[in-house]
Amino acid sequence: MILLFLASTLYHAIPHQRAKMWLKKFDHC
Repeated sequence: MILLFLASTLYHAIPHQRAKMWLKKFDHC
C-alpha cells in the first residue's frame, strides 16, 4: 500500500512524460 502511495506521489511529482508512462504501467501491475 505504501508503494502504491509513493508511486502515485512520484507520478504526480515527476514532470517527465517518459517517467509518467513508466509509472503508469507500474501502477497498473
